[in-house]
Amino acid sequence: MKKNLPFSTDVFISIFSGLSILFIIGLLISNYQSNLFEKPVVFGSELKIKNSSNEKARKNLVALNKKYQRTKDIAKIETSRAKISNTDQWQNYTNKWYGYQIKYPKNYNKPKILKSNPSAFNYEKIYRFEKNSQNNNSSFQGFDITIYNKKTSKDIASTDQIISKSQKAKNQDFLVNNIVALSAKNDNYKFYEVNVSKNNDCFEPNYFFSFDRGNYIYNVSAILKKGHSYQASPKKQLIDEMPEIFQIASSLEFIKIVRPKPKPKAPKPHGAKKVNGKYVCAKKNDKPSVSKKNPKGHMDMQCCLDPDEVPNPWCTY
Repeated sequence: MKKNLPFSTDVFISIFSGLSILFIIGLLISNYQSNLFEKPVVFGSELKIKNSSNEKARKNLVALNKKYQRTKDIAKIETSRAKISNTDQWQNYTNKWYGYQIKYPKNYNKPKILKSNPSAFNYEKIYRFEKNSQNNNSSFQGFDITIYNKKTSKDIASTDQIISKSQKAKNQDFLVNNIVALSAKNDNYKFYEVNVSKNNDCFEPNYFFSFDRGNYIYNVSAILKKGHSYQASPKKQLIDEMPEIFQIASSLEFIKIVRPKPKPKAPKPHGAKKVNGKYVCAKKNDKPSVSKKNPKGHMDMQCCLDPDEVPNPWCTY
């Protein structure tokens, strides 16, 4: 008579199958979490942007910041020598021309605007935020938001924050932690953390954040004081001396670009009346017989368009 085995073959197969399924599910979850943020990507003379398969996971910059805060470096900010004040009390700056808004500490002045210098730099405009009281223990005096038009600067590698030590460096590489995000306004853009260490043989040390959106690149970078330079690790130096730069960068949000219409180059009408800020026809000044004496195709100066006149762009018909 055969002895009964403690586990039948069917039971063994069921247990083995169940464990295998759990193992596979665990791998899938682990893979998904690791892919939420791209691994560091090496870029050469041409910046090849690595598309993320998890763009939907980054619904807005707030969610991105929460994930970003989990890294060891950002966690160190909380215990840094410089304590960050309550960001709810920070000032707001809105720029409709380039379509962004950002928060910055109360001890910073309103931004100065630095216009482009095409002969020396690639940027289109710089908005410079400087501290109104300088800390002697800090190497930094504030931060810049540097705007680049993609017509002249197609990628991060061609922005002024990437400074080559020699002509050969143009063909070398630097590391970028590529993070793809989706803003709260449902407006697609890409966010990068750029870190160039001091021991890099090709490029000057720097650490900044870069936002790629539409026709523009927006770089958020700290401003070194005169006579100061980055140490071995620019990121660590910022954590120790200017930890608010991380919160400043993470507060940047994009809004709709709104620009006023350019004023017409035509002469303003002199026989029209103004109603609610618009030039309209004053019928008493409409004299078609006088208009006929002028050359055909002349401009309407009373906002009362006659058949032999061309419209005046100042007029509302």
